[in-house]
Amino acid sequence: MTTTERTEFDADAAKAILRRACAVADLEPDGIEMLRLGDHAVFRVDGGRIISRVGRGADRLASVQREVAVAWWLADQGYPAACDEPEDREGTWLVILI
Repeated sequence: MTTTERTEFDADAAKAILRRACAVADLEPDGIEMLRLGDHAVFRVDGGRIISRVGRGADRLASVQREVAVAWWLADQGYPAACDEPEDREGTWLVILI
Protein backbone atom coordinates (compact mmCIF):
# COMPACT_ATOMS: atom_id res chain seq x y z
CA MET A 1 0.00 0.00 0.00
CA THR A 2 1.32 3.46 -0.82
CA THR A 3 0.63 6.58 1.21
CA THR A 4 -1.72 7.87 -1.50
CA GLU A 5 -3.97 4.82 -1.32
CA ARG A 6 -6.88 4.80 1.10
CA THR A 7 -8.21 1.83 2.95
CA GLU A 8 -11.67 1.53 4.39
CA PHE A 9 -11.76 2.80 7.96
CA ASP A 10 -14.70 1.72 10.03
CA ALA A 11 -15.28 0.20 13.45
CA ASP A 12 -14.47 -3.33 12.27
CA ALA A 13 -11.24 -2.30 10.52
CA ALA A 14 -10.06 -0.28 13.53
CA LYS A 15 -10.91 -3.10 15.94
CA ALA A 16 -9.03 -5.62 13.75
CA ILE A 17 -5.91 -3.42 13.79
CA LEU A 18 -6.17 -3.08 17.57
CA ARG A 19 -6.61 -6.84 18.03
CA ARG A 20 -3.42 -7.50 16.04
CA ALA A 21 -1.57 -4.88 18.11
CA CYS A 22 -2.83 -6.49 21.32
CA ALA A 23 -1.44 -9.83 20.15
CA VAL A 24 1.99 -8.26 19.58
CA ALA A 25 1.87 -6.54 23.00
CA ASP A 26 0.63 -9.71 24.72
CA LEU A 27 -2.57 -7.99 25.87
CA GLU A 28 -5.91 -9.74 26.14
CA PRO A 29 -8.07 -8.33 23.30
CA ASP A 30 -11.36 -9.70 24.68
CA GLY A 31 -13.53 -7.00 26.12
CA ILE A 32 -12.37 -4.27 23.75
CA GLU A 33 -14.90 -1.47 24.02
CA MET A 34 -15.18 1.27 21.41
CA LEU A 35 -15.56 4.69 23.00
CA ARG A 36 -15.54 6.84 19.86
CA LEU A 37 -15.37 6.54 16.09
CA GLY A 38 -14.73 9.60 13.99
CA ASP A 39 -11.48 10.93 12.60
CA HIS A 40 -9.94 8.17 14.72
CA ALA A 41 -11.22 5.29 16.82
CA VAL A 42 -10.79 5.23 20.59
CA PHE A 43 -11.03 1.97 22.51
CA ARG A 44 -10.97 0.87 26.14
CA VAL A 45 -8.80 -2.24 26.55
CA ASP A 46 -8.05 -4.52 29.47
CA GLY A 47 -10.96 -3.42 31.63
CA GLY A 48 -10.25 0.26 31.09
CA ARG A 49 -6.62 0.09 32.23
CA ILE A 50 -5.52 0.98 28.70
CA ILE A 51 -6.99 3.40 26.19
CA SER A 52 -5.98 2.97 22.57
CA ARG A 53 -6.37 5.32 19.63
CA VAL A 54 -6.33 4.04 16.04
CA GLY A 55 -5.87 6.91 13.59
CA ARG A 56 -7.51 7.01 10.21
CA GLY A 57 -4.45 7.44 7.99
CA ALA A 58 -0.75 8.10 7.62
CA ASP A 59 -1.41 11.72 6.67
CA ARG A 60 -2.47 12.40 10.27
CA LEU A 61 0.90 11.68 11.86
CA ALA A 62 1.52 15.30 12.92
CA SER A 63 -1.76 15.36 14.85
CA VAL A 64 -0.96 12.05 16.53
CA GLN A 65 2.50 13.28 17.53
CA ARG A 66 0.98 16.40 19.15
CA GLU A 67 -1.44 14.26 21.14
CA VAL A 68 1.41 12.04 22.35
CA ALA A 69 3.39 15.13 23.37
CA VAL A 70 0.39 16.39 25.37
CA ALA A 71 0.04 13.01 27.12
CA TRP A 72 3.72 13.07 28.12
CA TRP A 73 3.39 16.69 29.31
CA LEU A 74 0.38 15.70 31.45
CA ALA A 75 2.41 12.83 32.94
CA ASP A 76 5.27 15.25 33.72
CA GLN A 77 2.76 17.47 35.53
CA GLY A 78 1.70 14.61 37.78
CA TYR A 79 -1.47 13.68 35.91
CA PRO A 80 -1.83 9.89 35.59
CA ALA A 81 -1.09 9.62 31.87
CA ALA A 82 1.54 7.89 29.80
CA CYS A 83 1.68 6.59 26.28
CA ASP A 84 3.80 4.84 23.70
CA GLU A 85 5.10 6.48 20.57
CA PRO A 86 2.71 6.16 17.62
CA GLU A 87 3.15 3.04 15.51
CA ASP A 88 2.30 2.77 11.83
CA ARG A 89 -0.14 -0.14 11.59
CA GLU A 90 -1.32 -0.94 8.08
CA GLY A 91 -1.40 2.71 7.02
CA THR A 92 -3.06 3.92 10.22
CA TRP A 93 -1.56 5.23 13.48
CA LEU A 94 -1.92 3.35 16.73
CA VAL A 95 -1.25 4.94 20.12
CA ILE A 96 -1.55 3.12 23.42
CA LEU A 97 -2.37 5.32 26.42
CA ILE A 98 -1.89 3.91 29.90
